[in-house]
Amino acid sequence: MPDLKGRDKTRLVLASVLHIHDSICDADAWQGYEGTPEQVEKLMWQVYGILSMHPDIEDTQEIHDIWLDDYAMAEVQQEMGWVPVEH
Repeated sequence: MPDLKGRDKTRLVLASVLHIHDSICDADAWQGYEGTPEQVEKLMWQVYGILSMHPDIEDTQEIHDIWLDDYAMAEVQQEMGWVPVEH
């Protein structure tokens, strides 16, 4: 398990969550996204998941791009009823 602690990693996680949040709001693509604490926490854990799989990433744009491919498309597909919602 990669080391995800420390000021630099925390700053990268927070900046990445903000980058993703802004992207969602700008695109208005994720219906129902309001930036609730639960939604922001979900984004945070998704970013930590990305960093655990790609510990050498140091750029918010890279994290954002991986998030789009790995997580955002799944959200959109669930909204459209293409895949079942996980509970």
